[in-house]
Amino acid sequence: MDQLFGIQRRADMPDAALNYVWDNRYPVESSRWNAYTDRARMIVLQTGAENAGKWVTERRDVLADFTAAFGLTQPRLSALAVAADTDNTGEKAHAGFAGFHFVPRGQACAFPGGQAATAKPVPSTGNIR
Repeated sequence: MDQLFGIQRRADMPDAALNYVWDNRYPVESSRWNAYTDRARMIVLQTGAENAGKWVTERRDVLADFTAAFGLTQPRLSALAVAADTDNTGEKAHAGFAGFHFVPRGQACAFPGGQAATAKPVPSTGNIR
């Protein structure tokens, strides 16, 4: 499972986190609580092997995702963590992460070299690539 951990409500103490995941068990856009805490919400962005071995661009409205998950409308982003793990499946994985950045809602997202994001048409405040 590849994960991008998102918003935390307070900088002094991790209080809540979004986990954007590539998961082989649940459908895209499904959302589940983390198995170890009710302060982390898993949101499936990719599933299956169809895009394995390819660069995938994702664009998310992180604030909307956080509000839907936790009901808080004014969270403060305090950390961004990136991880790849298979500890729950026992499988092997290779993951690459690049080009993380946040843009205001409605603003185009451009990557170095002029490559524009070709993400799903979802309003966004952040990108995962």
